[in-house]
Amino acid sequence: MIKSIRFSQWSIGKKLWLIIAASVSLVGLYCLSVVIRVSEAEQTWFGRSTLIPLAIRYPNYNLPGSSESYFSPTYDFSRPDGKTVRVHKQLINGFQHAYGSALVRYELGRRFSDYLFRANEYAESYVFCRKSCGTLDYALDTRKDLANNAIGRSIGTQARHHKIEDGYNFILSQTLRYSDEGVIYPHLKDPRVANLPTEEQFGCVGLYLTNPKLH
Repeated sequence: MIKSIRFSQWSIGKKLWLIIAASVSLVGLYCLSVVIRVSEAEQTWFGRSTLIPLAIRYPNYNLPGSSESYFSPTYDFSRPDGKTVRVHKQLINGFQHAYGSALVRYELGRRFSDYLFRANEYAESYVFCRKSCGTLDYALDTRKDLANNAIGRSIGTQARHHKIEDGYNFILSQTLRYSDEGVIYPHLKDPRVANLPTEEQFGCVGLYLTNPKLH
């Protein structure tokens, strides 16, 4: 006969591990929800998601690059608001960081949003992008991402402090407006990026195995 063991009879160690496992699972599910929502917004407003594939076919980058896209390939996309935008990959990436950071700031606070998106940069540096991390372009891209995260947190703060009835609509519209107006950094080659704070000043200490010197 199998005896059932009540939670109260578990050792402190087992209880602790269960609490940790449950907490990690909840954080993981929350992060997945953010990725899904950001992917849906990218698909709707830029014609493609660079996180989770949400369509069988995406628009081709069929237009040559220009100074506006820092000579990255582009395509034109008609948004639901009637505006036609010239899309390039890093434009979507800038929206992605700002919008995701804004959502997390709005829902779970500034500190959690900051830590979560900084953790993303460590994951990219030490796991997903080991071959390119430490290069000048990678460093510029990282600073751009961290700056766009901060812009997103400011949007999330606006949504909370102004007690907007529909904070989510505000976050989306404000992020799109910042993207259209160039407040969000659209590309690592944007001249402003080289003058951004260092990764360490953004709170990412020891981010690279080889740390490039930009200043």
